[in-house]
Amino acid sequence: YQKVAVWPLYLLANAINLVLYLEKGLYTRIFALLLIVPLNIYGWVRWAKDQNLERKKKAITRLNLKEWGLLFCLGMLCWGCVFFLLKKFRGWGVPLPGQERDGIDAWVMTFLFLGTLLTAQKRLSSPLIWLIYNLFSFYQLKISGMQWIHFKYLFYSLISPYTYYIWLGTYRAQKKENQRNH
Repeated sequence: YQKVAVWPLYLLANAINLVLYLEKGLYTRIFALLLIVPLNIYGWVRWAKDQNLERKKKAITRLNLKEWGLLFCLGMLCWGCVFFLLKKFRGWGVPLPGQERDGIDAWVMTFLFLGTLLTAQKRLSSPLIWLIYNLFSFYQLKISGMQWIHFKYLFYSLISPYTYYIWLGTYRAQKKENQRNH
């Protein structure tokens, strides 16, 4: 679950999704995928650098209270900006019924950004952020009529807790190793 090869596969999956979203006219999702590419490259470079320089996997770390606060502020800022842009350019979003479309689109983009950022930094909370993203995405794409792709996000929602469990085990093993070495 800490393989550098995950990042190019993630970029490939996003390219496939881009084509599917173009067919359905899901411009908010297309915009999100294009914005997330630099973060994908950052994650790929960071994980490759960690692997090559240290010859071991970079430690999984927890967010401290200050970092959780910063993450919350960053998330709210991201959501606010996206929500404002979606309100200004109505029609870009996934066609959900009523006014909640812009809010859900903004949450999807926010959790996509936060999940990718935390995964690139190997933060223990990233699978939980992905769980929220996947649940929002499942709902968003189900409503939009993407009859089969929304099941991908349901599957991802089911494996997110397992990923958290694996990362938690790695985190605990690293913590034990550090205690033995000191």
